[in-house]
Amino acid sequence: MSTAIKVLYSVALLGLLVLFSDCFSCYENHPNPDNAWVTCVDGKPMLTDRKNTSSTGPNFDPNQYQCPMPDGSPIWPGSGKPTYPLHQPGRASEAKAAAFSSPYLAHTILALPLLPLSWSTSAVPLACDASAPDVLQVHHNNALVTRFSTCPFAIKTTIPVATRPLQIAITPDGQTALVTSFDNAVNFIDLTTNKVTFTLMTDFNVNPHGIAINSDGTRAYITSFNTENSVVATIDLAARKVISTLFVNAFPQSVYITPDDTQLYVTFPLGNSVYVVDILTNSIANILTIPNPRDIAFNSKGTKAYITSASGSPGSVQELNMTTFHIDHVYTVGLGPTDIAVLYGDVDVVVNNYEGKSVSTINAITGAVTTTAVSGSPIGLSIVR
Repeated sequence: MSTAIKVLYSVALLGLLVLFSDCFSCYENHPNPDNAWVTCVDGKPMLTDRKNTSSTGPNFDPNQYQCPMPDGSPIWPGSGKPTYPLHQPGRASEAKAAAFSSPYLAHTILALPLLPLSWSTSAVPLACDASAPDVLQVHHNNALVTRFSTCPFAIKTTIPVATRPLQIAITPDGQTALVTSFDNAVNFIDLTTNKVTFTLMTDFNVNPHGIAINSDGTRAYITSFNTENSVVATIDLAARKVISTLFVNAFPQSVYITPDDTQLYVTFPLGNSVYVVDILTNSIANILTIPNPRDIAFNSKGTKAYITSASGSPGSVQELNMTTFHIDHVYTVGLGPTDIAVLYGDVDVVVNNYEGKSVSTINAITGAVTTTAVSGSPIGLSIVR
């Protein structure tokens, strides 16, 4: 088993995560009521403004809400006008959408050698560029990570890690790669020296699988792929330790962070579901029914999520409206869609169909799908331009 992952680093679109503390009278005379919304804390509806949380407030009746929130975290009617702050979980901000009305760099790209055009419409010829990003690949059975250059394509080095590595994520500064190892470890690789500088050993009943890092590089999130201790764990990257866990259903596989750093999407291929986790409260905000979900890619504005579904023949990609949590479109692709990526400009979506030995390209504007046969079963997808 091997997985390729990009050594391209993230843009910090929003600020630091802010912790909140209990406050049971904060909303009687709230100084900034437009920033209050209803969310779930320990399974109970609460009011929060990201700094404080409260179980009381003028005309606030927790019995009017249910947990998890079926439509995300709604604005509190007591807030006045129905505006949605940039940091509000569960909602796409109209202000944010207006600010980025033209094509711009995708969330996972800090700097591009080419303009942020879709691959199919770019008129710039592709030439070999030695400064193009490298690619990392895990070797699950050999406990190795291989680093490739992409132009020219060549093996640079191999790096020993803890046994049965699975997934890789890169810190926003491009300096460190974090690698999950199923046998109770998360490896920290210094990308300037290509050496493991620290190994975070987890509890014996935690089997790290999926991993994602937020855009300011302060937190990493991992999944434990088992039944005995199925959790999503939060790692403080500065302290290099697990600081919180959230118990979920059996076999959470991969985890993804929304472009605004407010939510985690967790896939359960064996459970035919995707969990939406509110990062602020570390609670489950929604559960989506998706048959055999394998991979998720967001558009750069955080308004759509594209989820590969390997159920059925052929497979499909489901386009999720991240404001309503409804599936707006289902695209038919090849058999066994596995990896997915949204290209620059949010026009083209590329899918690897592992069992079908093909690659599909979805035009997100017209809905057209083109599927092309390839030699072998494609696995691993990295955008390097």
